[in-house]
Amino acid sequence: MDENKTEGKKYKILFLDDDPFILDMYSTKFASTEHDVYFVPSADEAKKVLKSGFKPDAIVFDLIMPGTQGFDFVSDIKKEHLDDGAVLIALTNQNEYEDYERAENLHIDEYIVKANYIPSEVIAIIENTIKNKKNKN
Repeated sequence: MDENKTEGKKYKILFLDDDPFILDMYSTKFASTEHDVYFVPSADEAKKVLKSGFKPDAIVFDLIMPGTQGFDFVSDIKKEHLDDGAVLIALTNQNEYEDYERAENLHIDEYIVKANYIPSEVIAIIENTIKNKKNKN
């Protein structure tokens, strides 16, 4: 019966944020969806998950974190080809022009400022971004 549980999953999502409150809140919100979401607190953990063979439809990441920052994480996974066609979504409180510009230069698919949306809206944006990319391919 557990095998059927994973078959019904809609999207695979890797969610990276160093804030335990954010991870817990989104874990709770995603629990009511059909998505397979892997929550990690650091870029190093996220890279381990990707190297282990997890192939997400989306990688959601914060920009400001201890250790490897979000933009550096994206650069690293692109160099190592670990993004494997995943939608890249920055979920951050950074709202500076330079950050938007850097996100664009790194071909990040979506840039979400946390303070502007409630979690259910963020989930809808993530779902729509994945769906739109899949429809283009």
